[in-house]
Amino acid sequence: MTRDEHIELAALVGLAWEHRGEPDFREHVAAIIDWRDRASIRALERRLRSRAAVLQVLRETNPKPEGGRRAA
Repeated sequence: MTRDEHIELAALVGLAWEHRGEPDFREHVAAIIDWRDRASIRALERRLRSRAAVLQVLRETNPKPEGGRRAA
C-alpha cells in the first residue's frame, strides 16, 4: 500500500467512524469495501503509468539512429 493509499483509507475509516450509529453508516462502510476492491486496479494503473513514463524517457533519450542497424 502506498502512502497516498494509506491516507485515503484512513480518511474513509475516519468518516465511517464518525457516522457510526447513523443511517448512512453502511454507505461509508461500503465505500471502504469498494476502495479495497479497487486496490488491484489501482496497482495495475500505477504500473501502466510507470511503464509509459519509462518508455517516454527512452524515446526522448535514445532517438532512432539514422538508417537503422543495416546502415552500419
